[in-house]
Amino acid sequence: MNVYDQAELICQEVGINFDDQLDYFQNHGYIFQTPSALAMSEIRNYKGEKAWCVFLLVGPESLVYCLRAMPVWCPKIVFARALRMRHTIKSYSTERICKLLKVDPEPLKQRKP
Repeated sequence: MNVYDQAELICQEVGINFDDQLDYFQNHGYIFQTPSALAMSEIRNYKGEKAWCVFLLVGPESLVYCLRAMPVWCPKIVFARALRMRHTIKSYSTERICKLLKVDPEPLKQRKP
């Protein structure tokens, strides 16, 4: 099963139309994809600072790939989660995520809008 098929199943499980989300992120956000990873995200203002808002991650290396592919550094990463029809938002320091995933944040910090 490819990453798009997996993403469609995830969206179906939480009652979201995958095609609508794909269209939205193609036109207003970012889609990072390899054969084994897919990430859909956008930059938003979250509590007064720019943040990467991650809508969807598929694949074991998707977050690492997403971090390395980000064209702009943001100090926060925000995850929108929908589990058992309960929607939550969790934010983390981008530096903390990089440290946990063993990704050097210094080259990423050089990326400016």
